[in-house]
Amino acid sequence: MYWGAGPALGLLTILGYLFFALGAALLWRNREEVLVWVHDGISIFRRNFSRYTAVGRFYALREDSRLKALPS
Repeated sequence: MYWGAGPALGLLTILGYLFFALGAALLWRNREEVLVWVHDGISIFRRNFSRYTAVGRFYALREDSRLKALPS
């Protein structure tokens, strides 16, 4: 069975458009929070590759390698 062969192509197209519209509506409804999501993701990425680690109110040099998060 091939996905989208014959009459199923129209059904899958309609379902794809429906899911796209639902996703766009969800993003539009939560558009104020999208920047918060992006900022959280970037801050987590930055924190993993920082030379310093938080120690109370101050920062100290990280003892372990910050590059170990990269797959080898």
